[in-house]
This record gives sequence, structure tokens and C-alpha cells, in this order.
Amino acid sequence: MHKLKKNIKILLFFKLTWILPVFLFVSCFKIDINSIHSQNKGKLKSNTDKLKPFVFETIMKGLPKNQAKPSTKFSGILDQSKIEELKIGQTDEKDYFGLEEILVQFFNTYYSDMDFSQKKVLFLSLKEKIKNIDLTLDLGANDDGQYFDENLGLINITDLNINNLDDQKFYEEQINIYKSKSLDEFLKNKEKHLFIEEKLIAEKRQWNPVVKLIFHINIARFYLYFIKLSQELTRNIIISIIDFAIKLDDSKKEESKISQQINELFEQKENLKIKPEKEQEENKPAKSDSPKPSQKIDQEIQALKEKLKTVKENNFLTLKSLVKEMNQFLKEFFDPKIHYSMNSEYVFQNEPQLYINNQLAYGKFFQFFTENLKDKYDEFGIDSPFSIMGKDKTNLVKKYFLPLIKD
Repeated sequence: MHKLKKNIKILLFFKLTWILPVFLFVSCFKIDINSIHSQNKGKLKSNTDKLKPFVFETIMKGLPKNQAKPSTKFSGILDQSKIEELKIGQTDEKDYFGLEEILVQFFNTYYSDMDFSQKKVLFLSLKEKIKNIDLTLDLGANDDGQYFDENLGLINITDLNINNLDDQKFYEEQINIYKSKSLDEFLKNKEKHLFIEEKLIAEKRQWNPVVKLIFHINIARFYLYFIKLSQELTRNIIISIIDFAIKLDDSKKEESKISQQINELFEQKENLKIKPEKEQEENKPAKSDSPKPSQKIDQEIQALKEKLKTVKENNFLTLKSLVKEMNQFLKEFFDPKIHYSMNSEYVFQNEPQLYINNQLAYGKFFQFFTENLKDKYDEFGIDSPFSIMGKDKTNLVKKYFLPLIKD
């Protein structure tokens, strides 16, 4: 095993100087291992002094807490000029524009009393504008190896005197994730430890400093991924809603048109019945083998009924496919693992100066799900996002997420 340095320095240099998450974009993390040893060998006064109130020191300190309820500075509805002037993604080294403004104006337009034909034009224009935008936040870092001291992964767990068995196990998991640099491993592990700080708070226990450090680093390593993921899912859900809404409207119009044609033919047939017998006799075809007018109408009606049946079946399958696709995006976005899910004050990743408002997005998407999709799942034979997610995660959503998205 390599010799352990007394001081571990983790340097994080970034080209950009604009506001970014405090715990990630600091110039230097410095942890004194001798200090950690002394802290671990003895009990921290703040943890043992029962006369003092317990104040938990979250790993998220410095980041924006959740809002009491979703709020935004944006308002209004879409129009063509707004869509053309929208700034999305990273426009230069200093400016990144998340989808908060688009989210607000899209749903304001969706729920407005504007004629759907007008909405359709705007929605298609918006879709074209956002569908291929790169939503990566690029800080100019080539490889995280240049920022993270690789020797950190060689710290011996026994040397650090981590006595708590849960801390030991969690530390080992985080070291393995750190060495692997694997996002998949990070996500798998995060699923096992959703709202981990709530457990510490319940036990009135602070983070072990070494465990906190390695977890801190792993969060930092994948932090930008979660920004990109949340914005890509927001974009994909908006586009899915556009596709579904337009197809639903087109389907209704197409089916209604055929149904109207059938009704008109039935009216013609009824009119034939009430014509004077003499008039019908005069209009009777010369050839006896020619079909009567009523028979011809019946044939046309039958052909249109078959056409309507086929159209309905095709529309059903297309709409089902669109709902399934949207459902997958919603399931991913509703899943606690892509959000902070650290404690009740840090549920959502919101970055106001980057125009990222995942708390608002969660509320908007949940409202759409409740009002427009819940009835469709039985119709299409599709499981809802929460059925797929499972009982445990759904309970976390009910406990921590839903109270924060109610207007």
C-alpha cells in the first residue's frame, strides 16, 4: 500500500468564474488526516453534549435549499418572436440557460384558452428550437484525474479509525465508486441510500469527516451529469407532451370527420325513406340489376365504418406508443435518485442562476400526469411511473417531494 500523505489536497480548477455550486467549485479541499484521527478517536463535543441542541451539518451546505413551494420569476405564454429569441444551453464560456423559462411559458400556453391550431404552430416551432440543443454544462475540464488526488482511494479504512459499521460499509462503497469513476455504480449506490441524511438526523449523528469527504468528492464528480440529465429529461418530456397533444387532436379530428361523413350518409338514407313513392319510382334505374340508392348508401356507410375502425386502431397504437415514451421520461424524472434526495431541505437540485428549477418542473409534470395521463394508463394497458418505480420510492415521493410542489 502506498504511503499515506498527512495532508490530502484535492484541487478543483475551473475555467469559469461565474456562480456555481459551492461544495463543487471551490479552489481547494484540504483535509488533515491527523486531525481526522483525533476526531475519530475521541467523541465530538457537539455530539456528546446533551445539553446543547443537535444541529446537523449537512453535506449540501452552501447550495440552494428547496423553496417552500415552486416559484419562478418567469411568466407569460409563447409567441413566435419569443421562441426565436430563446437562449438555451451554454451560449458561451460564462452563460448557461436551463429550461425554466421554456417550462413556464410552455405550460402557460398549454393551459391557455388559445385555439389549439395556434398552439400547434407554436409547439412545433418550440420543438424544432429545442430538440437538438446540447444541454451539457462544459467547464473545460478534460479529465477528473487532474483535479482529484488518486491516492485518496488508497486510504486504509482501519487507519482512519472509522468505528461505526454503517460508516465503514458506506465508506468502502464510496471508495470503490471513486476508483471506478462509474456513474452507473454511483447511481446504484445512491438508490440504496436515498435521503441518507434523514437517517443521520434521526440518530442525532454527524457525518464522519472522512466518509463525508469521499462522498463529497463522488457527488462533485457527477454533479454536472445531473444538471445535464434533468434538463434533457425536461426537454424530452416537453417534446413528448407536444407530440401527444398534437396527435390526440389530429386523431380526434380525423375520426370526427369520418364519423360526420357516416352521419351524413345516414341522413341521406332517411331522406330517401320519406320521399313520395312516385318520385322514387321515377328515379328508379332502368336496369333491374343496378343497386337501389339506399343499397348504395349502405355500401358507402359500411366502407366508412371499416375505415373508421382502422383509423381508430392505428391512432390507438400511435397514441399508446407516445404515452409509453412519455411515461419512461416521467418515470426517470419522478425517480428520487436523479434529484438531491439528501434530506427534507435538499430534495431538488435547483440552480437559479443557471435557470434550472427542477422543483417547478416536478410540479408541472406531476400536474400534467394527474390531469391528463392517469386515465390513459388503463386505456392503453400501461403501468404508471409510480407503479414501475415501486412502493418504497413512491413513499419517498409522497413524503418528501409532493409537499414541495403544491402551489
